[in-house]
Amino acid sequence: FGYTPEDWQRMVAEGTAFLAGIARAEQSTDYTALCQAIEAGTGLTIEPHDHALPHVLGDIAKGSHRDRGVVLTALVLYRGGSEAGSGFYEICQDLGALRTGNLSPMDKTIFQAEHTQAVFEAYRKDS
Repeated sequence: FGYTPEDWQRMVAEGTAFLAGIARAEQSTDYTALCQAIEAGTGLTIEPHDHALPHVLGDIAKGSHRDRGVVLTALVLYRGGSEAGSGFYEICQDLGALRTGNLSPMDKTIFQAEHTQAVFEAYRKDS
């Protein structure tokens, strides 16, 4: 995507730190705010619709799942909405946090709500 491996890791680390702070505050954020936080912390530009962003989110998700057993990117929602993007559910399925197969909108809503609470709990101990 045109980033050096070092810059990529900086973006993932900055995104993780930003989302961990959001989790400790028991809030959510949107893709634009996440991208702005990454740019502010690293000087590297990434936009909500860049092809690289889902991959950055995937690396953040894998790291938080490995380290805390939750997918931190559950807190990133569409701007002005209350839904996570489709990539969130895909990575959760890939990581074994969510059953595979077709999911109804209700399945997604319930999982997202429950997982968001699990993220808050996993990061609460850092407060």
